Amino acid sequence: MIFKFLNNYYVLIFRILLVVILIFKISNWFVAYSAETNRTINTIMFCLIGIVFLAYSWSVNKIIIKLTLLICGIFLIAMNFIPNFEMKSIIGITCLLLPLILEKLFPEEHQNLYTK
Repeated sequence: MIFKFLNNYYVLIFRILLVVILIFKISNWFVAYSAETNRTINTIMFCLIGIVFLAYSWSVNKIIIKLTLLICGIFLIAMNFIPNFEMKSIIGITCLLLPLILEKLFPEEHQNLYTK
């Protein structure tokens, strides 16, 4: 599913960037980066996840999953550039989890995409 999509050699750059961000997030436990650096790391992380969702949406055939991935990807990118509001975190967490939940609900939809 989405993790198999990330194993495709066409998206190697996404995998490398995700590993780099993960290294920065883990190193933050030991180095204690400044608040601005943390904000920048988080912005890059959520933008990258949003871009992965957008790219993955093009490989899905079912319209509801495609639309969900597009909306969630756009929100994950845009949420870094809009001011804080009460529901922003809840919508962001939902946008992170909803595509993964839908993927579990419709597993047969994606299996033929990886045999091509």
